[in-house]
Amino acid sequence: MHTDLPDTPTLDAIMRWWSALHDTDRGKGDRAGRAELRRCSSLLDALMTPAAHRLLRAARGVSRTGDDDGLLLVAIVLASIKTGGNPRISFARALGQTADGHAPGEGDGRRMSPLRFQSLLVAMRSGDPGLRIRALRRAVALAGDGGFGVRRLVGDILHFDDAVQRRWTFDYWQAFEPAEAVPETAPTEPANS
Repeated sequence: MHTDLPDTPTLDAIMRWWSALHDTDRGKGDRAGRAELRRCSSLLDALMTPAAHRLLRAARGVSRTGDDDGLLLVAIVLASIKTGGNPRISFARALGQTADGHAPGEGDGRRMSPLRFQSLLVAMRSGDPGLRIRALRRAVALAGDGGFGVRRLVGDILHFDDAVQRRWTFDYWQAFEPAEAVPETAPTEPANS
């Protein structure tokens, strides 16, 4: 079970920041901030943008999160996602679907090939932020804008661990994750009479 997900106030603050970044309905979105974040190729690049500092302040204002690198990565990724999509569809499930959003049948192509998905998982586990940025940007572009739950993706990025990797793998393959394994007990031997 995933125990150290970002708390709700932190996720709420991130989602409010994201909404303000893209608020094109009222013409108040931060077009320049989005463009700056989309051009970032490193966390340091993001740290040099006012939009990223607004996210850091917003997140720190509600929580004592110490994961500035994770928040900067989230800022870079969210700059490319315009709409919230379907919260019931995970990011990995969207990557494993066909281009028209259905579970693939035999021989159907997925939005992201299995090899690229495996590379995404390797990048997410790596300590190289540049690799994570490139892999997530590629995956977001392939998943399509708004075809997945953005809030859940943010939590997964901030706390990517074995449990998230396992869930992403099952979701990508459109499979249900099995229940927790029950330890087998050794069969009892009949008592000698």
